[in-house]
Amino acid sequence: MAAVASIMSNAAPNPPQEARNLGFGLASQGSRAKGQTGHYPDFSRALSRAFTTALLLTANTERAEAAVLDGINALHPGEASPEKLFLEVAAAAFAAGRGSARRLQELECAASVLPPELRPVLRLPLNLRQCFVLRVLMSLSRESCARLLVRGVNAVDHDTRRAAQALARVAAE
Repeated sequence: MAAVASIMSNAAPNPPQEARNLGFGLASQGSRAKGQTGHYPDFSRALSRAFTTALLLTANTERAEAAVLDGINALHPGEASPEKLFLEVAAAAFAAGRGSARRLQELECAASVLPPELRPVLRLPLNLRQCFVLRVLMSLSRESCARLLVRGVNAVDHDTRRAAQALARVAAE
């Protein structure tokens, strides 16, 4: 499980082209002109991680891209942070479709852009995958996860454990 968490922080794929083209960051255009970069590197990395998170939640590349763009659009100027971006992207991923990939082709496409260590997460049933991604990979609290999923805290704990057990069985094979 530690390997999966380290992948999220180090080897996430590039965000969608539209997100990279936005020049998104905390620094205003005026401050960049003066040579200040603000937190742009943090947001570049955050966008990449947000796309990976959305991809794991939706199991669909198009819905993941849409969730990232919706998450960016939901941010208010002056209140943007990588943490807020993750929450907005997660909420957008749920709104984009709570279902998993509808066809095997969608799942294979989603898996192809993920590092090998994260691909087994896509094979988890939706409820287990959502809990694992939010609790373990995004490090959300039990309460925040339960609120996002509209579930009880005990159910979130139970499904997070089941997801970790299922992934451990896959790793042992």
